[in-house]
Amino acid sequence: MSKLFSNLNKRDFSSFGKSNALSSNAMLASSHPIASSVGLEILKSGGNAVDAALAMNAVLCVAEPHMTGVGGDCFAMLSVDGSTNIKVLNGSGKSCEKASAGILRKNNISVIKSDMPDAITIPGAVASWCLLHKEHGHMPWKELFDPAIYYAKEGVKVHERVAFDWSNNLKKLSLDTDTANLFLKNGRAYEFMDNFKNENLSETFKTISDEGFDGFYNGWVATDLIAKLNSIGGNHTLMDFSNASAEWVEPIDGNYRGIKIHEAPPNGQGLVALIILAILEKFNFNKISKADYTHIFCEATKIGYFLRDLYLAEVEHNRLSVDHFLNSEIIDQYASKIDMNKAKTYDKSDFPDHPDTIYLTVRDKSGMIVARDSSQIISLTNLHYEITYDENSNTKLRYNTSEMIELDPIIVLSKFYPWVVNYSFEKGLDPDNPRYLTKVTQTF
Repeated sequence: MSKLFSNLNKRDFSSFGKSNALSSNAMLASSHPIASSVGLEILKSGGNAVDAALAMNAVLCVAEPHMTGVGGDCFAMLSVDGSTNIKVLNGSGKSCEKASAGILRKNNISVIKSDMPDAITIPGAVASWCLLHKEHGHMPWKELFDPAIYYAKEGVKVHERVAFDWSNNLKKLSLDTDTANLFLKNGRAYEFMDNFKNENLSETFKTISDEGFDGFYNGWVATDLIAKLNSIGGNHTLMDFSNASAEWVEPIDGNYRGIKIHEAPPNGQGLVALIILAILEKFNFNKISKADYTHIFCEATKIGYFLRDLYLAEVEHNRLSVDHFLNSEIIDQYASKIDMNKAKTYDKSDFPDHPDTIYLTVRDKSGMIVARDSSQIISLTNLHYEITYDENSNTKLRYNTSEMIELDPIIVLSKFYPWVVNYSFEKGLDPDNPRYLTKVTQTF
């Protein structure tokens, strides 16, 4: 036993801090004590880690609704046997069909602001929960939501941090009548130790526990959400909700001082953590002060999140690969931007934009496929086009559902594979006037 724990940091009892947490059977943690206690009871009742995580997540929707909710997304990393064989569950909701880039441009919308209904994606959390439990859960699905149903109906004491966050967002919470009625008490934010109830959420969880996926995406919950979204200008439909799904994806990896780090790939934000750690690894912290360490950490974090906002999206729409961001030479460039004498702010021009970068995936006429086994995506700058075939086996390039126009071909070479694609973009690719491929040839 002593050998097993020999690498743990020893507690300095002369300073403030926490002792190492040890357990013989299981261990869990969350941001709220009620959620943690619920997870522990699930484990004691014979549930596995997935069961406990789902029950805890549901309770956190009650206790910290501004942090997580059934209307949000879910990213989960899972090791079935405790090994490094990690898989990632991506339950990020898509935009509604009527909020596609082409439709938004036709409506003269060039920027989607956070308070616009077009910014609200289809909830992916419940779809993720269903898939996670179906493949790896042990306890009955219905039992996992009993604690959340209870606490939503009877209430939870408002935590200090929750009270702090709600009071700082009083103006925002007051903008919508439904929001104000739920999250404000006589026009003011709930205070520490106030009892907060969410009986509508209790009914929602009861429906989810009874009916699973259909209860949320094809029943009254979905229609209620759609009615609200449509009332404020949204274009969400029941079909959008019915088509919700979650999928397993491969993790991305990084290393920090000999430790391998696994993260969820984009559109998850795990790459940001890997970028920050890679930048930090460029510095020798044994020879600097705590103040300088804090400065470097803050500056590296700024860079990581700035790159997130500038480049990262869903995998098929990313203009630059994960490997690009974690390349040692690129990380050197990021690290060199840290000025030890001052805090910096960054502008888009501080980082290479690569406006002419092309990503090309092709399926030839014989059925040979590069990169994907269905339709493929070409990404030129920030516009995205899909390769399809017409009834005459002609290879076409389309943007969403817009019409297609034939053009004289020119040659464009993919940087990733020895393929030449003959097509023309003339004055550029216009999402409202897209072009299609006329010929594909194999060459060096």
